[in-house]
Amino acid sequence: MFNQETQSLKELLSDKNAHKFVDYVLEEFCNGENKVIEYDFNISAAGLIKGSRERPNTSFSFDTKPNTLPREIRDAIVSIEEVTDEDQKIILNFLTMVRNNLNDKYSRELAVRIRQEILNKADEKSFPLTDINVINVEIGELPPIDFVLVINKKTERDGDESFSHVSVDLMDEYIQTGKELNEIVAEKKESNDPDYDNVDSVYKKKSEYECYIDMFVDYGVGSACK
Repeated sequence: MFNQETQSLKELLSDKNAHKFVDYVLEEFCNGENKVIEYDFNISAAGLIKGSRERPNTSFSFDTKPNTLPREIRDAIVSIEEVTDEDQKIILNFLTMVRNNLNDKYSRELAVRIRQEILNKADEKSFPLTDINVINVEIGELPPIDFVLVINKKTERDGDESFSHVSVDLMDEYIQTGKELNEIVAEKKESNDPDYDNVDSVYKKKSEYECYIDMFVDYGVGSACK
């Protein structure tokens, strides 16, 4: 007999909602705001992809939107204070259902989106993408700092190794004071801090996400190169 929290989790992480989660993934792949798609592939002269279908070469990361089922699912998973063995089984089973649905029932829809977003709207004849293997699906909580700092320099010059120190210094002050990053840079310049002489501006680049989907995609070319 499950406790109430585990029973509620089991009802939420159902097969039906796994399908809905996949629908959300496919929508976010093309239209998501907080997302990143990374890929790494090497096509040989013969038009063959080099790699193993058990090793990911493409990843899709995104944050869930408020007032959506995926956000409700994420909140339910990360809010469990003491995860029981049964909770782990329920969560793992849900992630497996999402992965299997993407592989078995939605691979064609996924291929359409990969051609659109990664291959610059290439046609199916050129890139059939007949072999897509979703390897891993993760849902979790964002860390307190979900970004890295990117510093724009005024000029490239020798001795800019000190910029790693600037990055650490900026992050520390940002965490302690909550000031805007470029406000901190302006104050450093006003105080004649030499480490900031070559700093033009700084901005945040998101680096962590709530959901990760890792897959192998065979990007081998089709009949267009035969």
